[in-house]
Amino acid sequence: MKIKSLERKGKHWKIPIVGESVTGVYIGDYFRLNFEESKWIDIEGDFKLLTRGQESLIQKISLNDARKLIDLLHMKVTDSTACYSGELLLEFNNGMEIVVEDGPFENWHFYDNLRTAVHGGIGKLTEGE
Repeated sequence: MKIKSLERKGKHWKIPIVGESVTGVYIGDYFRLNFEESKWIDIEGDFKLLTRGQESLIQKISLNDARKLIDLLHMKVTDSTACYSGELLLEFNNGMEIVVEDGPFENWHFYDNLRTAVHGGIGKLTEGE
């Protein structure tokens, strides 16, 4: 598998947002994390949020769960990995982590100023619109 717009990280890929801050959080029928430089990640399904060793399942149907994402505002990304099998792993400087597991549809989408689009889910990564 070749993902032209991402840099390799072992057998996985690096999403180019390390060192960037979360500038906005959208909570609705999907979740969006906005970053500097016109980059964002949309998450369409449930995902895990790890905070100080505690794991929470964040569901888009639960506004109370989703509000935990507000703690990510202005936090910097310290690691970002797109796994070849479709998972997404994000770590932040406040110790929080997001894990989007593979699922039956494309669970997450990364956009870089509409020049780059990478999608994860269904056991793979894809690149395109």
